[in-house]
Amino acid sequence: MKVLMVIAPTRFRDEEYSKPKEIFEKSGIEVVTASTTTVECSGMLGARVKPNILIKDAKEQDFSVIIIVGGSGSSMLFNERSLLELIRKFNDSKKIIGAICLACIVLIKAGIMKGKKMTGWSPDTKVEAQKAGVTYIGEEIIEDNNIITGIGPSAAVKFGQTIVKKLRG
Repeated sequence: MKVLMVIAPTRFRDEEYSKPKEIFEKSGIEVVTASTTTVECSGMLGARVKPNILIKDAKEQDFSVIIIVGGSGSSMLFNERSLLELIRKFNDSKKIIGAICLACIVLIKAGIMKGKKMTGWSPDTKVEAQKAGVTYIGEEIIEDNNIITGIGPSAAVKFGQTIVKKLRG
């Protein structure tokens, strides 16, 4: 099993990346990190991560799960066409899609949230959800079929655990 974790090139939220990643790896799940660059990316709190691949080179069939990591830099991913297409392919294949914090907006932009429930960084995610006809619920974690959303850094551990539980069936 492999998880694709997508981070912004700058200002991704450190613990929203590191905590779920640690949970996945401890569960024996391989983690591949993707971004818009393969140059070292920087987190909001100083983390340094060198992505394994470019988002545009990631293939849906190679992964069981896609996770979009939040942080203020995740707004750079809102209109990243290759990422939006990849998310739609994961959704078409009924694979697990996760997003946390501000990155939850990426799922709205991908057009996969219509008629669904979600959480995410408020007020930004709430505003985008309302505009798109998506039900925003300000809880820590929201699961709607194959989509798992987390409210923010405080939910990073529970977010990772929820994804592993879902993967394990």
